[in-house]
Amino acid sequence: MTALPRRTVPFLLSTLLCASLFAGHANAQVCAVTSLPEIAAVPIPHLNPSDPTQTTVGRLKFRGAIHLQHYAPKFGAYSGLHISPDGQTLTAVGDGDWVQATLDYNAVGDLAGFEVNCVGVLKDELGEEFEWWEDRDAESLSFNGEEFLVGFESNLRVLAYKDIGGAARNIALPQEFEDGVPTGAGYSSIESSSPDNYIIITENARNEEEQIKSYVHQPSGSGTFWLQLEGEEFHLPVGLTTMPDGNLLLAELAVHTDEEGVRAYRRLRISIIDRASVVPGVVVMPTTIAEIDPPLIFEKYESIEARLGPSGETLIYIMADDGKMRAENTMVRMFELLNP
Repeated sequence: MTALPRRTVPFLLSTLLCASLFAGHANAQVCAVTSLPEIAAVPIPHLNPSDPTQTTVGRLKFRGAIHLQHYAPKFGAYSGLHISPDGQTLTAVGDGDWVQATLDYNAVGDLAGFEVNCVGVLKDELGEEFEWWEDRDAESLSFNGEEFLVGFESNLRVLAYKDIGGAARNIALPQEFEDGVPTGAGYSSIESSSPDNYIIITENARNEEEQIKSYVHQPSGSGTFWLQLEGEEFHLPVGLTTMPDGNLLLAELAVHTDEEGVRAYRRLRISIIDRASVVPGVVVMPTTIAEIDPPLIFEKYESIEARLGPSGETLIYIMADDGKMRAENTMVRMFELLNP
């Protein structure tokens, strides 16, 4: 086995206490970690490995990336992402697992380091581990100031966690929203900016106009709305977050299917949704701000997060879902949103 490069993060064989507390939600996690190998966090210096002078794509400016190299079967496949307001703490979920890590930045504020603090498994309402894979299929994550909300894709539901490693609370959704959502195409995107507001976008529940079924819960009125993606190429919505200005940021994967039915994910498209336009019964149309193709990325990104930077800029994070396969990569990238 090839030695892992640069700084590595050892996983202890005993119970650990996370050293860091969340900014905005002080809940340290006690983590039972067993027999996991090391992880190497390797900085990626350039947006384009073929052209180091390229620093922007669309309205995004590259602000650093980390490649997480590992041989751990229980690490990776993260498709839901939260970054604390100060940018120090990352929480991610996927396939029934969760991770918390500390992010580091260089002298100019670019993303430069990733140190795992905790890993664990998501639990049900009784505080027990999920028994079946269909129950573990966590796809999205948000934090509403009080609880983490986790959306699931196969066994359709949204669970709330005061502590990401603790017992869950089920959030009831209308049956009319759940009806017609295909198995495995469920709640891939969830965003909640406060306890009385949340938005859910399905991955691939479509009407005859190919609009994507979505749901908004808010004091002014709750109900289903529809998302009309741009262009004719087939895209799947895979991540949603609120920007500092209150508008929404959507991540979409372009999907190509070959003659044998094998899917390939070749492009990440990032778009903005006017938050005020999201009300029950309407069709919402995002506006594209960037399309990221190879050689800029080769990984499958399924999560997105945004926060206010130290100079008032909007910082955007994306995280790759490696599917827990060596052929894919776990990556975290950071961008700055540029003015139009």
